[in-house]
Amino acid sequence: KIKNSPFAHVQRALVNSILSRIPLTLSRELTYNIYSRTSMSCTNVPGPEEKVTIAGCEVTSCMFFVNSLTSTLSMLSYDGNINITYAADENATPQIHLLPSFYMKALVALGNELQINAPASIIEAAEMA
Repeated sequence: KIKNSPFAHVQRALVNSILSRIPLTLSRELTYNIYSRTSMSCTNVPGPEEKVTIAGCEVTSCMFFVNSLTSTLSMLSYDGNINITYAADENATPQIHLLPSFYMKALVALGNELQINAPASIIEAAEMA
């Protein structure tokens, strides 16, 4: 429901009109107070369902990155696939290299629970942990 509502546009307009008028120190403090209460953000963007071209060249895959104060999991669908990007501070999360295999294990478990067969590549990645 929220993706089809004007909420995001209204929120952006408010942020642009209010934050640009408050002192930078207060803006930084507000941002820190908001992000210090979260450990991870997740965002998903539906992309084109079919292949597209840019300047006559076929796009084979797409991904995006969100620069944030917290770890961020970004997902983008494109041409029947989902590309996932995870950005984290390896000093704050020393075993972050284990996250992809744990994520794949959880994805396989969810598929099993819903009686959906996971592709072999996902099962292999899940077994690497």
